[in-house]
Order: sequence, then structure tokens, then C-alpha cells
Amino acid sequence: MKTATGNSAPALSAARCWQAVLRRNRWFDGVFVYGVRSTGIYCRPSCAARKPQRKQAQFFALPASAERAGYRACLRCHPQRSGEDAVAAERVLEMCQYIDAHIMERLTLGYLALVFNLPARQLAKMFRQVAGLTPQQYQAAARLNQFKGAVRGGARITTAMHAAGFSSSSRLYSASFGLTPRSYARGAAGQRIWQHVARCYLGYVLVAATERGVCAVELGASRSALLRRMRAEFPQAHLLPGDVRLRHWVAAILRDLTGRGPVAALPLDVRASVFQAQVWRALQTIPSGETRTYQQVAVGIGRPRAVRAVAQACAANPVALLVPCHRVVRAGGALAGYRWGVARKQALLLREQRRKTQRK
Repeated sequence: MKTATGNSAPALSAARCWQAVLRRNRWFDGVFVYGVRSTGIYCRPSCAARKPQRKQAQFFALPASAERAGYRACLRCHPQRSGEDAVAAERVLEMCQYIDAHIMERLTLGYLALVFNLPARQLAKMFRQVAGLTPQQYQAAARLNQFKGAVRGGARITTAMHAAGFSSSSRLYSASFGLTPRSYARGAAGQRIWQHVARCYLGYVLVAATERGVCAVELGASRSALLRRMRAEFPQAHLLPGDVRLRHWVAAILRDLTGRGPVAALPLDVRASVFQAQVWRALQTIPSGETRTYQQVAVGIGRPRAVRAVAQACAANPVALLVPCHRVVRAGGALAGYRWGVARKQALLLREQRRKTQRK
């Protein structure tokens, strides 16, 4: 039997660690690792491997402690990298705090690289991996949140706009929707959006993308209805047929739906507030075949009272499947509303649960 040596126990109680393992809670990655006595392997809390029996689990604060106790790192979740992830998360938190403190300034990627003594490319990659958006997107979202808070507090729109660092209403609108008022009024004239529709067991799926990434994943009963929806949203945009790149992305999404491939990690080009980005990133950590309640998601992002706001962020999700908002349910397991139909939500959950059972 494996035994711990030295001061290797995590700061959390064993009961709380075990609950994190049962839920595969990614928020505890980097906080502790757990070893499985019967296999001699240690894992992250979020590892997708089969869960051990409670009596077989042993908890450690650090990967090094688990290795000293005789455990080997899991080849599936690579828990020895947890320390690196924790350091990256800490650095990105420092960057976010710096951006918040200098929200009125023009913070280029090169300037931030000098401040934090990192190569610009490394900083950009680290920030996107941890926060799910670029430093510039984070600053824009933070400014937008400041503007909204000031307006809700009774400030005049022009005053709040300039106080948040927006030099014009066009820039404010662009930060919120990605289009200037004039462009939006003309139906997104000049915007290029590629789109492709494919048949699936849920009916039809439409995937649309800009040059930067996927901007919409819609589900519907017919090809024509989905295309009309896109045309109504952007009547003057250049809606182009899917190119080779987009067709590859659609194929990856279809493989996910049928269980014939890994989860598609596709680039996204979606507009989000800081809060929405937090919620959507949390949804992407929910394993296939499992669900979370709105309350659990709120607790997971550190906002336990924001249950209604979490529900609103789920409803605002523009990319079905890639941000799996269908895996969020009401307390007690009841299915809540789904913008693409509760019947599709139920079908998705049943199919994912069946696949998970078959893998065991």
C-alpha cells in the first residue's frame, strides 16, 4: 500500500478533495493531486479516467509529494504540469489586475510584454489559454463593464462612455458587438462570414466563421430556416459558402456529435463580457456525459449569488456544442430552457450519457 511521506497533505480536507474528484472539478487542478493505490498512478482532480473507490484514493498537495510516495503520473491528464498551470494562472491574474488598474491607458501587447518581462507571443498564448480571450479583449470587456456599471448607477451615457475610456460611441458599440453603429445599421455591410450547413441527428447544424474563428453554431429543423436566420441577422454581410477550413471544422463538430472523435478545440470569434467569458469557459470544462446546475457553475466561478446571471450567460451563448450550455440544468436535474429547443437538449444529454456508460 502506498503511504504519504512528509508534509504532503493538501490544505483542503479529504472530504472536499474527494468531492472535487467525483465532480471532476477543474477549478481544483493545481490545488491538489490524488493517487490511486490499486494502480499506483496519480491524477488531476479533473482527470477523465474512471473514478477510483474512495478507499483507494490518497490526496497530495503537490505532484512531487505523490511521486515521493511511489505514484506515477497519469499519461492522460499529465498532473505533473499542474504546477505550471498554477504559475500561469497566477501570472495572468497579475496581468488582469494590472489592466484593471490602467484601464484608461492604451495597453498594447508589446507594452504588456515589457511590463511582465515576457516575450509577446508567450504572453499572448498564456493569457488566452488561462482567460479564454486576449489581453485587448479583456480590457475592452472591462471597460464595457465599467460603462454599464456607471450607467446603472445613474451616470449620463456620454460621461460614462468617456470615463470608461471610449473616445466615441462607435468604439463603445464596437467593444460590445464588434460592429460600428453605421455598419450594424447597414446590416453588417462589408463583413465577410463563411457558413456551412450539415445534416445531423438533431436536424441541421449551421456553422459560421469569420477570418478569426467560429462565430456561430446554430441548430434547426431545416437548412433553409438556418440560412434565413443568418441572413436576417446580417442582411448586408458577405455571406459566403464554407471554404475548406470551415468544412474541416464542421466535420470535427459532427464527429463530436456522433462520438467518433475527440472534442473539437476550434478557434472562436465571439464577443463576450468578462462574466460571460468566465461562464462559457467553465461550461467547456464540464465533461461529456455529466451535467452541472446553474448554482454549481456560479460557485465554480466564485460568484455563488450570480445564479440568474449564469443562466442569462448560457442563454446568450452563440456557439452551441462548442460551449456546451446544454450540460447545465436546474437544481434537481430538471431541464431548463435551451435556445435551440429543450427536445434537442434532452437528446444531446441522453446520447452523451449513453456514450459515457459504454466507455466504462
